[in-house]
This record gives sequence, C-alpha cells and structure tokens, in this order.
Amino acid sequence: MGTARNIELYSVAYRLALKQISTLQMLEQPNIALHLHASIRRQIETGATEPLFIASEALRDIEKPITQGNQPRRKRARIARLNVQHLREIRMLARPTLTKPPRKDQDDLSSPRGQARPIDKRFLLRVDGQVKTSFDAKEHATTAGAAIKKAFPIVVVTVVDTERSTTETISSH
Repeated sequence: MGTARNIELYSVAYRLALKQISTLQMLEQPNIALHLHASIRRQIETGATEPLFIASEALRDIEKPITQGNQPRRKRARIARLNVQHLREIRMLARPTLTKPPRKDQDDLSSPRGQARPIDKRFLLRVDGQVKTSFDAKEHATTAGAAIKKAFPIVVVTVVDTERSTTETISSH
C-alpha cells in the first residue's frame, strides 16, 4: 500500500477512535492519544486495511489493563482487579444521570396546555375541524379563511358563529 493511503487510513481510524473516548477518560489517562497512535500505527504496519476495525482494535488496546509482568502472581491479580474496577467507574461516571422533571401541582393538570384553545370571541376559524383562532367580526374570519383556502385548497376551512350556532364553509374561487 502507498504512503498516501496509509496516511488516509491512519487519519480516518484515529478520528473514529478519538470520537469514542470521553473527556473524563482523557483526563484520567493523559497519554491516551499516544497509546491510540501506537496501536493504530502498529496495525497499519501489520497490514490492516479497514479504518473501523483498526479504530475498534485501538480502543480495545486502550482498555486493556496495564499489568507488570515481573510482579508476583497475587499482585498481578490485584492490579487486574483494580484496573477492571477503575474501568467500570469511568464508564459509570461518563453516563448521564437521569432525573425526573419536577411534578406540577394537581391544579395545573386540569387541562393539558396547548390542546384546548380558549374561545373568547364570537367567530371561530376552523381548519380541517380544528379551531385555529377566533374573531370579533365575521368579515375578518372570512378573509383569514379565504387566505388559508387560497394557499391550501385541499383543506376544509369553516367559520363558526358561536352565538347563532351556524357554520359557513369557505370555498376556493
């Protein structure tokens, strides 16, 4: 493989791997970038060609516990347990804590907000059966309905008179 291809492969794999490392993990292990670099470089030199696999293998190499080979067996086991525990703590710290939103009083739960519109004026403008707004004068409601009908001819636009209980359908001209 050519040098340009190796550089491209290294760059893509490094970016993929670096995205998966949390800020906390970088703070805990300041030389993590060097370990990532060495692992990716070693894999490219051995002939690896897939950036995703290279990145995932580099991340596995970083998470491997660091043990000292010349230590007694008990001490190596203790170091391994501490490393596993340390990795669990890092993963737990990186997770966001979930909290419930504060509960509203029972008085606020009587009508869901945004679903029931207050009817404070005589003429209601309905679009496809849903009340959009209300008007004091029928002419204003009809003008607004005609504008909606002109822009969206497929919808059903009606003006409802709440005092007389009549409904007038706006047609497109």
